[in-house]
Amino acid sequence: MLKVAAFHIEDLNSNHLNSIGLYLKEIYSYNQSNPKISLTFLGPNNSGIGKIPSIGLFKSKNKKGLVPISFLTLLKLIPKISYLKKFDILWFQHIIYVLPALLMFKRPKIVLIVHGRKACNIIPYYYYPFKLFLVSFTEKIVIKRCSKIIVLNNDDLNFYQKNFPKIKDRFVLVPTFYNDRIFKLSNKEEAKKRLKLTNQKIFIYTGRLVRSKGLEFCLKIFTAYLRANKAAVFLIIGSGDQKKPLENEAKRMKIANKVKFIDHLENRNLAIYYQAADVFLLSSAGEGLPISCLEAMACGTPILAKCAVGINELVKNCINGYIFDQNKENINKIVAKAEKIFSNKKINISTVESVAKFRSSTVCPKIINELKR
Repeated sequence: MLKVAAFHIEDLNSNHLNSIGLYLKEIYSYNQSNPKISLTFLGPNNSGIGKIPSIGLFKSKNKKGLVPISFLTLLKLIPKISYLKKFDILWFQHIIYVLPALLMFKRPKIVLIVHGRKACNIIPYYYYPFKLFLVSFTEKIVIKRCSKIIVLNNDDLNFYQKNFPKIKDRFVLVPTFYNDRIFKLSNKEEAKKRLKLTNQKIFIYTGRLVRSKGLEFCLKIFTAYLRANKAAVFLIIGSGDQKKPLENEAKRMKIANKVKFIDHLENRNLAIYYQAADVFLLSSAGEGLPISCLEAMACGTPILAKCAVGINELVKNCINGYIFDQNKENINKIVAKAEKIFSNKKINISTVESVAKFRSSTVCPKIINELKR
């Protein structure tokens, strides 16, 4: 059986995983129920999922500074590249972490998944030009040395094939997915009753609370909606370094009583919030293919999102939500799109139907097959 080592910086036993951690965890679960490859997780000490073999390579610490966290982790991995030699495929989720494998004389095949290309994630590096330089320089080195690069959307596929024409056949499009055993359509009013939010229009966001997600603008949209519609609440679920600034901004806007910040939820509880919500609000600078949006849509919640890479091919106007252009549309026009969502009685069903092809039961086998090829 093909031996695959998957690298990620999170402990997948954690209850607070980012979207990439959830992505890996679901693939592991699928492979456990129907083994096609031998999967080993490489990551922090004491990591791994259940009975899945794991090798702890470093202690996970969250640091900030001039150099990206990923480069600090990289330095810890270089002395341990001997761990990697026994595998047939090394599977990486971030360009930076491929570098230690390139030091091996006879290295296994390298497969990289781009969960949102460098160009999409420029805002976190915007105030740190040296970080941006490191990431850009590393991308050029790593991409050419990968046996296969999996991308999540057509925009990224076109971008990389255009910029790396000599190896364009190495790029493969396989979208991300949602857990269709948990995230599904349910009675919206019953879900609202469970959350004690009956008769409220519910705006929701789930994910990291970081600058690149544009949540300050989401607060402005919600504030504008409240001017004519008092029976509304904005649920912001997640954590990050922007939580406190966002709380302060909500107070400054005098909407703090209408905005509820909630820490990470287990998936089964999170599904109830999606099922109760009327619209998922997103103003991100760019995405790969956001799992949070897929989960919300699977529960019948339409998306109101900023025009951005990774979003444009997912959200279709009138069918599963609306796209807005932050630079060309004023707040009132964006709020009008939210009201169109609320008045469309059929949009919840069409939203669910639009993401059927992203079910984990459909996509996970495709990912495993690409690893085997």
